[in-house]
Amino acid sequence: MANEHDFGNRITANAAQADDGKDLIVRALKDIEAQYGYTPIDESSLFAGVYYDSKKIGSLIIRVQNGNGGTAVLKLQLRSLPFDEGFIIRSLEKELKTDRVHPVKILHDNPWSKNRGFGYLIFEDISHLPNLWKNTPTMQEDRVLHKEFISALNDSVLPIKQPWIEKPSSDLNEKILEAFKHFRNIAHDSSHHHIADVELEPFTQKYFEIIEKQGFDGGIIFTHGHLSGYDVKHDQQNNQFILMANLYWSWRPENYELVFPIWVDLMQIRDTSLTFSSFLDRVMTWVEIWPEEVAKDRNFWLMLLERSMLTIMLDLGASEWKDDEIEQKRALLESWKTFFNWLVENKLS
Repeated sequence: MANEHDFGNRITANAAQADDGKDLIVRALKDIEAQYGYTPIDESSLFAGVYYDSKKIGSLIIRVQNGNGGTAVLKLQLRSLPFDEGFIIRSLEKELKTDRVHPVKILHDNPWSKNRGFGYLIFEDISHLPNLWKNTPTMQEDRVLHKEFISALNDSVLPIKQPWIEKPSSDLNEKILEAFKHFRNIAHDSSHHHIADVELEPFTQKYFEIIEKQGFDGGIIFTHGHLSGYDVKHDQQNNQFILMANLYWSWRPENYELVFPIWVDLMQIRDTSLTFSSFLDRVMTWVEIWPEEVAKDRNFWLMLLERSMLTIMLDLGASEWKDDEIEQKRALLESWKTFFNWLVENKLS
């Protein structure tokens, strides 16, 4: 099964079947209280994992406390997954070379099962620790700290000596196009559409042309696929970085850890008067902090093209927009479309 799931671990396979999970969440919370005595501290959630729509919930993360006043963080996994997060975290712990970078500590957990209908993890409560990024979008201090984190990640964690997911045997470019088709189906089935098919088609054609004729020519590595500054906690007192979102370990093109934070940072921009010049400037402030050879690597820019294509088609093109963000996201989508063409003309021609 592993070879069929997005470099070994596709998280979005259940997007079409997901709902708001309200009844399941109520039942799960009663089960957690009966087993461990933990109840939600309040009605708010720290995070809800959605499939591009607030009515399609995949997971829920909330702070809980027991009768003794002890607090923890509960993650409810409402959909089945290729790999259990508890298994992933325990596998990762065996790989650590130092404790400077390490995953969040599990107190209790149980993988998703069909009979129960959900899975859960109860983590240590580190919600008091700051995220790696303190500003949204980032400022230079965030990017400098992120560079330090990547260095520590390479010293403490990477490379993984014994990946717990089998390395895909098929060609990387075939997997890239297979993943595109998966996400195109999600976009097609979405109830939110912000770009017409006729406008999307030229981007799709150019994307396929580049991948098929002169796609990725490097190798893949086993790495954490979701390392933005919101997925890492910074323990300044102990000089440590704590990894969250550990579901996303999988096989990725080399240097993917340097591309993903750029994409996340750009996606936080909320500016109705956004210009492409300022958008590109933000990209380049990231490029400048990475080693010089990164900017010379065609695969690096190709990964940004992939992120651009999926953003135009799905992350912005077919996702839910809040009423107070419509004009801001429309401006952001325009910059992503221009960025796609800029990449084609300036980095991939």
